[in-house]
Order: sequence, then structure tokens, then C-alpha cells
Amino acid sequence: MIDNPPLENSKDIADLGRCVELHEALAADVPPELRELFTRCFDSAERHRAIISRLGRFLHRNAALGQASTAEETELKQPGSSF
Repeated sequence: MIDNPPLENSKDIADLGRCVELHEALAADVPPELRELFTRCFDSAERHRAIISRLGRFLHRNAALGQASTAEETELKQPGSSF
């Protein structure tokens, strides 16, 4: 299993939608002993999509890209909020 799949790191909302669909299908089709792990992956994909849908970018990349954080991004930044 890929820890950080490329679709999940895309800023394209269609890519992220496909990523959520794939993770959901995987989570539904794994043995019970793996379901929790795959459900966490699905949840992560949904969080990535929600951030892009809301902000249009991943706020944890701002510093590396030389971008200033918006007021909304600064407000959202909390411990554990980064991917």
C-alpha cells in the first residue's frame, strides 16, 4: 500500500474525488482485520479533498512555496492539522 498516493497530493479536485472513491472501495473490500487501516486512509483522502475544496491549496506547503498564509489558513493551522 502506498502511504501517500499521488492522487491524494494533487490540488486538482477531480483527482481528489477519484482518490476518495478508490479509498472508499478499498476500505469496503478488505478483510475485517485490515478495515481500520483502510478506513483511516479513506478519512485522510477525504480531509485532503476538503482542504482543497475549501482553500484551493494545502496550507502546509505555503512556506516551502514562498506563499503567505491567508487569515483563514492561519486560523485553521493547529497542531496535527498538517498532512
